[in-house]
Amino acid sequence: MTIRPVALALFAVLALPAQNLLVNPSFENHTKGEPDGWRWEGGAAKATVAVDTDVARSGKASLRLSNPTPKAPHVFGTLTQTVAVAPNTTYSFSCHVRSADAGTAWIGGGDKWQHRVTFPPRTGGEWHRVAGRFTTGPGETSFTLRILSESPTDALWIDDVQLEVGEEPTPFVYLAPLAPGEARLELTPFA
Repeated sequence: MTIRPVALALFAVLALPAQNLLVNPSFENHTKGEPDGWRWEGGAAKATVAVDTDVARSGKASLRLSNPTPKAPHVFGTLTQTVAVAPNTTYSFSCHVRSADAGTAWIGGGDKWQHRVTFPPRTGGEWHRVAGRFTTGPGETSFTLRILSESPTDALWIDDVQLEVGEEPTPFVYLAPLAPGEARLELTPFA
């Protein structure tokens, strides 16, 4: 059997993952224990985040979120990243979580935080993918993805966060951070 270049090229195009709009989605880059490209707000909660280099789904790090504060209105810790989006477009978001007791925690965002997907309370020591989707409005050009904890959790690990165009999330593709002086060549087929 002969594989023709056209068939091989078509397979390569169909197998390409969507572009993740987030920077540092697996928390490999960090400064003083906090992930680069993300914003942490402990709010009225005594919640904390730290990059954990002992636990990771992919790469060498994940984010560990802890929150000792009892659930109360407007008391939470939140990790955010804002990205540019196109109006009237469907996006999917996802992440992998691991926890013995996540408490009340979720991923989502949007105007008035209307898009929320709750994390499973327990994952049995395994990583579990959580995903959701939203469609932007006619004038919407930015979206703030939010990971939020609003009740006690000893430890909730988060890794491989993704925000991309499309109805369903594609498999997460880990790309190791580049060292100074290194470069990566990414080939994209013509549309």
